[in-house]
Amino acid sequence: MGTYFETHPKVNFDKTFNQVIAKTYLFLAMSFFITGCVAFLVSKSEAVMYAFLDGYFWFIASLIAVIVIAFVFGRMVFSVKYRTAIIVLIIFSILLGLLLSTIFLVFTIDSIFTSFVVTCLMFGIVSVFGYFTKKDLTSLRMLCFTGLIGIVLAGAVNILIMNDKVSFISSLVGVIMFTLIVAADTQTVKERLSASKNMDEINKISLYGALMLYLDFINIFIRILGFMKKQKQRN
Repeated sequence: MGTYFETHPKVNFDKTFNQVIAKTYLFLAMSFFITGCVAFLVSKSEAVMYAFLDGYFWFIASLIAVIVIAFVFGRMVFSVKYRTAIIVLIIFSILLGLLLSTIFLVFTIDSIFTSFVVTCLMFGIVSVFGYFTKKDLTSLRMLCFTGLIGIVLAGAVNILIMNDKVSFISSLVGVIMFTLIVAADTQTVKERLSASKNMDEINKISLYGALMLYLDFINIFIRILGFMKKQKQRN
């Protein structure tokens, strides 16, 4: 069985494909908006923030839910209805917003805004590269994944030794690794969309791609935000 575009020769490939890619980034923007609004609104309510952090039950429950969704969404999205998958993505964005509301307790609005802008610029540039490059980035993704394992191990060791230099280097390497992964994930989304066999699969891949890129973005954002804190402490 051929791809959707091969079995529907009358469909304008460029126009339809660009619309689908635009939908992926629209879902991505929707997730940004929901997470940002939830995080900001929760941070402004002392009662809600206290209830969320009191005993850390809801914080831990939200963290576990986010991790579970991130791991199972890739398989689940193709076995449920399209609308159900959208609802799951919205729930994920809300839960992530609850978790990220805590950054307002640690960082200033200026630091958060600056980190977000820097992350957007880095993400945008690398994502465009990943979309247009003809080079196969599969090996790059595997290399970055191996590097991230090293970062996790270094972080685990650093919990014991508490070395600022190790923490700084780990964060820096993390930013580089996830930035490169953005390019690889963008290319993966593009290739999977091109190989899709029907419109339902295309729509679901656009959702899955949005989540992949969103996780990359958040990981870059958190690490850049960490640099803002360190710079503030040094000054």
